[in-house]
Amino acid sequence: MTEKKRILVVDDDPVYRITAGKVLEQYEVITREDGPSALTFLREQGCDLILLDINMPEMDGFAVFAALRKLPGCSEVPVMILTSDDDAETETKCLELGAIDFIAKPFVSSVMLSRVARILELEELRRRLAANLEKKTQEVSDIRDKSTIDELTGLRNRHYLEEVVRTHLGSGDPGTLMMFDLDNFKAINDTYGHGAGDQTLRTLAGILRKFFREEDVLCRLGGDEFVVYVRNAVSRIDIENRAAAVITELIRSLKEYGFETNSSVSIGIAQAPDDADTFEDLYAAADQALYRIKLSGKNDYCFYGDCPETGDQSQDVVTASYLDALLLRESFEGLLHPDFNHFQVIYNCIHRVGEQGVISSLVLLTLPAGMAANEAEHEQELMEKAAEQTLPLSAITTGYSLRQYMVLLPGTDPERAEALCKELLSQYTSIGGSVYLQVQIHEVGAK
Repeated sequence: MTEKKRILVVDDDPVYRITAGKVLEQYEVITREDGPSALTFLREQGCDLILLDINMPEMDGFAVFAALRKLPGCSEVPVMILTSDDDAETETKCLELGAIDFIAKPFVSSVMLSRVARILELEELRRRLAANLEKKTQEVSDIRDKSTIDELTGLRNRHYLEEVVRTHLGSGDPGTLMMFDLDNFKAINDTYGHGAGDQTLRTLAGILRKFFREEDVLCRLGGDEFVVYVRNAVSRIDIENRAAAVITELIRSLKEYGFETNSSVSIGIAQAPDDADTFEDLYAAADQALYRIKLSGKNDYCFYGDCPETGDQSQDVVTASYLDALLLRESFEGLLHPDFNHFQVIYNCIHRVGEQGVISSLVLLTLPAGMAANEAEHEQELMEKAAEQTLPLSAITTGYSLRQYMVLLPGTDPERAEALCKELLSQYTSIGGSVYLQVQIHEVGAK
């Protein structure tokens, strides 16, 4: 059974109150003889329509109208004015207050009933449209929110990070950008499987949630790279404590899992506005700090301002023990697959040798834009398998980003590199590769 619409009639004349009740008997009619009692009723209960007399003693209809619009739940209740005044000034004032219609007194029963029915019908339609609009708005908001979430970890993605940080820095507020990179992450995937790798990524995401605030932006860039943007002014010692806590907690967790891969996390830190005042520059500064800590031994954090010779790439150096650990391995099977920072060191060496007459080739394999992170990771795995099955053992490979895979072919000229790439692409397709790979070949070492 449909619930009756409730109508509040406010009029100091008892004849009009009784008459209105009889005319509108198909509805639930509540009557009040003055403004204060009507407002008391509205504070305690709601209604679907108010019929309000303008000319009342003590508190006229204009004052009642203004007061009821301030009451919770009454701001959008339609109000029909009852008045014996027919001057334009009264009508204009009522419209300015938001009246939806007028009924002249003495009113005609059929006219009142018809107008009330029409108003209630329009109000019902407005409510349905408002509810539908709110639902659609929420759906759009949910879709947008979902599009900024990393599926594996539940953290935000790079697009969201950029949007928030640009806005925050644009307002002149200080902040700290911390870039996290898992050390020896590939060893976990290779030794224990990709399920263990995913578990490690989710573990790091959980650790970041533990040591940072809800107002901070926690993001997974892709692969094993994470970023946290700490909003507003936070002391350096506090940032250091958080960085150290993340490193300690991750190592503890990996030991609990039984992973024997010497994996850890390195952290590069840049602060705004001291180090940079735009997203691009702040990101680059944190990346530079991360690069420095990777070269100096990993499993630590570094502030951009503490980097020696910051920004001068020609001064990059590595320790003898670090280089020894990188190049002298007890056992070596298959292709060398270092992370990008190690790859860069090797590339520089080969480039310098090439300048003496030994030409090499650099191959860049690029996935199509718009791929989901899990799809891109899967295709990179297939590229790596294809490379291992087709390329010479001297080849050196690395994942440059979520969408790009690099191959360095020492002593191989571009013509031979092109032939090897054809074999690689053929093998990639045969083992399940399903997307078009853009291939670029660059000669290394030529003067």
